[in-house]
Amino acid sequence: MTLCERLARLIENASYRGRLAVIVPANILTIDLARDAGSPQWVTKWEHPRTKKTFTLRVLSSGNLSDRDLNACFELIAETSESDYRNSSVGWHPDKKLKEMKSAELRYILVKDGDGDGDGDGDSDSGGSVRAFTSMMPTYEAGQPVVYCYEIHLKPDLRG
Repeated sequence: MTLCERLARLIENASYRGRLAVIVPANILTIDLARDAGSPQWVTKWEHPRTKKTFTLRVLSSGNLSDRDLNACFELIAETSESDYRNSSVGWHPDKKLKEMKSAELRYILVKDGDGDGDGDGDSDSGGSVRAFTSMMPTYEAGQPVVYCYEIHLKPDLRG
């Protein structure tokens, strides 16, 4: 099963709102998250199983996110989780959250509507609006490659 298929399944079954504390062994991934996806293995389209609507998938480093897409991701976090943050001991700190989202080590998978066919130039602004995203950080833990999943957020119509 490819990473895209795994994420599609996660998106279909997502009911969790907020930050995930999940460690995934990196050897299950079919792409190198240390760089932006340009591999012929990377699937760029995803069809919602219920609505049959097609969405575009892009993998990007935080430095290659356009301001528009970064803000759309931030707004999606606010829409889906701001109240949860406010009611937690951590609290809601928008400036701190935006700073975290710009961490150089983070990689994003954007799910965008529209054709968003992208020209592969590494810029995320390839048409369409962000409907869902996940952010993750590939790293090493105790000498083993792992991927920390920081965020998974979806617009309500994409939830299964």
